[in-house]
Amino acid sequence: MLQQCGKQFRRSRRSLTVNQTKDRKLAERRRALRGQVGALTISEDSNLTFEQTAKHWLETVKHALSPSTVVRKEIHIRELAPFFAGASIRNATPHHCDRWVSERGPKIAPQTFAHELEVMRAVFDFAMERGLILSNRR
Repeated sequence: MLQQCGKQFRRSRRSLTVNQTKDRKLAERRRALRGQVGALTISEDSNLTFEQTAKHWLETVKHALSPSTVVRKEIHIRELAPFFAGASIRNATPHHCDRWVSERGPKIAPQTFAHELEVMRAVFDFAMERGLILSNRR
């Protein structure tokens, strides 16, 4: 402990290692990332495509939806699927979403766009909750 001008200054005597930092915000981000990575699971579901994950999501929520809403969500899934074709849910990138926005966005009504976006977000949230992806920043 060092005292200067009546103030006490405490410094850690341990040397900094790779996992230690004096930057509090960086330490908080690292801790949060460790928590997210710890939530990931390795399972057969990790290799599911966007469309398969979306159908699995719809199966889990359709008990609370009217039959017409289920049909509408199935249509949205069918329209979204080609933009994620060939990629597993864990390999979906912002590029896939951007392609959907640029190619499909101008061709559909604003309300349809909003509904498809809602379905896409719900599928990624579902995948995140199941530990299939790290975050829903797609």
